[in-house]
Amino acid sequence: SDDPTNTRSRKNPLFWKTSAKREKMAMLYDRWKVHTERGQAHLYDLSTDPGEDNNVLNQYPDVGNAMLEDLMAWRKSIPDEYCKKDNNCEKLFDFDPEKNPVVIGPPALLALGNGGKDGVDADNL
Repeated sequence: SDDPTNTRSRKNPLFWKTSAKREKMAMLYDRWKVHTERGQAHLYDLSTDPGEDNNVLNQYPDVGNAMLEDLMAWRKSIPDEYCKKDNNCEKLFDFDPEKNPVVIGPPALLALGNGGKDGVDADNL
């Protein structure tokens, strides 16, 4: 967003997941956070709901779907299983701090600077 006090703005989204059997995944971009849990998707507008109390996926399905698409693309870019080198296992996570990681940019719908308020083009909602 154009608000200089918005500390959440970043060039690319932030992704993360748990390694539990029922993995939870999330993506944070601009004012939005989407996450999956037990097969359900949740979308939060952190600018109005920093406590993540109100799932707004039904109100902003285009935003949620665009973010979920990027979240799934990111998930496919990382291994299903991995372990640390000192655990003597076969599935080491191939990480080299000297190499640039795969970068998945923001969904076009949410790209900052696309003319929409807070990074979202209202005509696309």
